[in-house]
Amino acid sequence: MVDIQIIPEKTALITIYFQNLFVEVHAISAPGGLDAMTRTNTLAAACRNHGIAVMHIAHQLRSDHLNLGVLSDVVPTVESKRLLTGGETTSELHAGLDVKESDWMVIKPRLGAFTGSDVELTLRARGIDTLILAGIATGVCIDTTARQAALLNFKVIMLSDSTATSVINGCAAEDLQRMTLAVFVSNFGQVASVDQMISKMEAASID
Repeated sequence: MVDIQIIPEKTALITIYFQNLFVEVHAISAPGGLDAMTRTNTLAAACRNHGIAVMHIAHQLRSDHLNLGVLSDVVPTVESKRLLTGGETTSELHAGLDVKESDWMVIKPRLGAFTGSDVELTLRARGIDTLILAGIATGVCIDTTARQAALLNFKVIMLSDSTATSVINGCAAEDLQRMTLAVFVSNFGQVASVDQMISKMEAASID
């Protein structure tokens, strides 16, 4: 199993989809969304203290939904599309997410954060080659972004306890979480907990 080392100036924490729609209250919100976000806030604070960049990504659509692309055939209703439209309360970052002025903000229109955004450009400009991923939903946008990143030669660490998912097509959230992490760690990168990441950061600072 790979053990990705942390070099603070070459590392970024990326949070994905900690938006109202996915964190709580709505039918498709992840049961563990609030807990995942709370743990992410703890990690983000540690990252900032160790000189690691923090990027927050939200999925928001144009009001005419033209940037939804072929996914317009998959997203079943106008109501579902509206929930992710920019300006809607459901599409905004959750108030509980700890966002600092120094953090980077990115709006993306597709499931993978590298599609239709300047995420890669921003990371390359900073010389970042290692990504730590947190957010919702583990098997959809987190996994899609993680695989894109790995194929672009970024070293990727997916967080086991700061990612969350909801029930999808009758599959239990805990089963989806476990299977997604198992496939990822076998083929694309490393899986670690928040405590393990903080230990890595502290070790990197001592070195």
